Parts: sequence; C-alpha cells; structure tokens
Amino acid sequence: MDRKPISILVADESERFRGSLRETLEPQGYDVVAAESGREAIEIIHHEIVHIVVMDVRLPDYSGYEIYHAIKDIRDIFLPCIFTALEMTARSIQEAMNEDAITILPKPVDMRRLVHAVSWSIERYYPRRARIAPSP
Repeated sequence: MDRKPISILVADESERFRGSLRETLEPQGYDVVAAESGREAIEIIHHEIVHIVVMDVRLPDYSGYEIYHAIKDIRDIFLPCIFTALEMTARSIQEAMNEDAITILPKPVDMRRLVHAVSWSIERYYPRRARIAPSP
C-alpha cells in the first residue's frame, strides 16, 4: 500500500528558518508545506492534508496561538502543534500549553529536538503511520 508521507505545516515569517526546516525534515521523508503568515497557514489548512504543525508564536499578522486556535476550529481532528519562540517566557509556555501544544522550542531551534518532537507526535497521534515514518 502506497501512503503519502506525513505532511508538516511550517508557519514562520523567516524564509531562512522555513528553508532550514524543509532541509531537515524532507530528507527524513516528511512533506513540508510552508507558510510565512497566519493567513497563509489558514489557507493551507483549508486546502491541504496536514498532520503536524510547527509554528512560530509571533507571526506577522496574528499570534501563532490565535492561528492554532483557528486551525483547531477548522479541523475536526486534533493536529499536534510544536511552537517555536525567540523569547521563551513563563507566559509563552503557559499559552502553548493552554492550546494543548506538544511543546514549545526556543529559537534558534535545536533540530534534533524538533525531529524528536515530530517523531513523538507521529507515534502518539498517528500510530499506524509511525511504522512507516522515518526515524530521526
């Protein structure tokens, strides 16, 4: 049976960061769909199959928390989200946890930690896909 790869929505204003995530995740077998704004992320959610979201807490038009809340309203299923933040504060951590995020990672992002969080999310929320998902 030929399955499509796990699709990861990466929402971040930085083209360099989006490219870095693409370079890290695509060789591992993941499909990366990139958005530079909250509006673009919402548009992607309406038209693409997405399994996991990696999103900055500060997007140019909305906060990542607002966009993730909107994504949860659009989708009928839980989408695991990994937030990233330039400034890690007790408030940002609490907001991420209030949105049921998998984790929040400080920038610059340790790509090993990110790949681990993605792999863990697949094992937890897509157990049938975990067997065919790449290992970090």
